[in-house]
Amino acid sequence: MLMLRSLLGALALVSAAASMPSPAHAQVGDWPSRPITIVMGFPPGAGTDVVARVLQPLLDKALNQRIVMDYKAGAGGNIASEFVAKAKPDGYTFLLGTAGTHGINAALYSKLPFDVEGDFTPVSTLVDVSNVLMINPKVVDAKDLKDFIAKVKAAPGKFNYASTGNGAGTHLAFAEFNAKAGLDMVHVPYKG
Repeated sequence: MLMLRSLLGALALVSAAASMPSPAHAQVGDWPSRPITIVMGFPPGAGTDVVARVLQPLLDKALNQRIVMDYKAGAGGNIASEFVAKAKPDGYTFLLGTAGTHGINAALYSKLPFDVEGDFTPVSTLVDVSNVLMINPKVVDAKDLKDFIAKVKAAPGKFNYASTGNGAGTHLAFAEFNAKAGLDMVHVPYKG
């Protein structure tokens, strides 16, 4: 419900912005006069894709214009970010960014092919996403977090944890959890 509320809030924001007169509108004419592209740095099925699929029909209707989803997955979202940073700044190419593309990557990569702050204009926060620790009770039969930590500590290197990719927030959060709890779990990164 919270995600839907956030998406509807973003839709209202976009609708209001599209209908407001401004000097920018006077310069570019009636926006949008052609399809709008939303670029995502993660593959279909990833969290950004889920958000985009919910948002797309709402924006199509509100803006009376086709919204095109363009997947440029890889490098933790850096490929998509670079593409958008180098796109013509005409209001027709947007990045569905994440904390990774505009926060984590700046700390992980010594040199990015774009300026995280200077090459982008924030438009709206669409969703807030929390990390959740879930276990398969057939693999680790734990009653609570304390019990889980004790059982995993007793078998170093035997258990895995998954993330949405190397350097992703899910990876870094669990790496920190591993370190603070004194665990030795194996990271299994997925693509998005």
